[in-house]
Amino acid sequence: MRRAAFAVFGLIAASCAPSEAPSGPAVATETPAKAGPGWQPSEGRELLGTPAPEFTGLSDWTHSTPLTLASLRGKAVLVRFWTTGCSLCKHTAPALNELDSRFRDKGLVVVGVHHPKEPAAREALYWRAAAQRYGFAFALAQDQEWATVNSWWLERGHERAFTSSTFLIDRAGVLRWLHPGGEFFDGEGEPGEAYRSLVAAVEKAVAEGATK
Repeated sequence: MRRAAFAVFGLIAASCAPSEAPSGPAVATETPAKAGPGWQPSEGRELLGTPAPEFTGLSDWTHSTPLTLASLRGKAVLVRFWTTGCSLCKHTAPALNELDSRFRDKGLVVVGVHHPKEPAAREALYWRAAAQRYGFAFALAQDQEWATVNSWWLERGHERAFTSSTFLIDRAGVLRWLHPGGEFFDGEGEPGEAYRSLVAAVEKAVAEGATK
């Protein structure tokens, strides 16, 4: 019974693992280690406090005109890389929708960057249908050749367990919080710890410099 459970988990994790990339660096596929109290990302912490790279090669913008980080300076920006067919992305969708609804009028811009892992997902109608099922009403774009997910994440470290990472950029364009991939939501365990950490980080990011 335990062997079957592990097999099912392996299939779920594989749908969001970077080994499915059309091209790019070789990366690990193991699940990141659990974070302890006072949640911290299990990888990528060296990026915190660094300037976020500019968006590169994004197309098919949905719910928004084309955006750049330069044009968003003065706003807090939450970027989620996601794919169709990824159950971990689906589980995280409610948290993204809640943060967008709660903080949009306070200075937060949520951007969902889709990077296709299957031929059909390269078509706008296909991934937009998935976004509609997830309830995404915030800005969306297609990272057709993985240019942005590579420059933000996969090429900025030795190995990455997931591509479906999340980044919070402050009003000055500096990376203040990241999730190395997988899921976070309002619940128990590590996903719940990560979610509460993100909410606190967003609250701080929108408050800082809001009246300047």
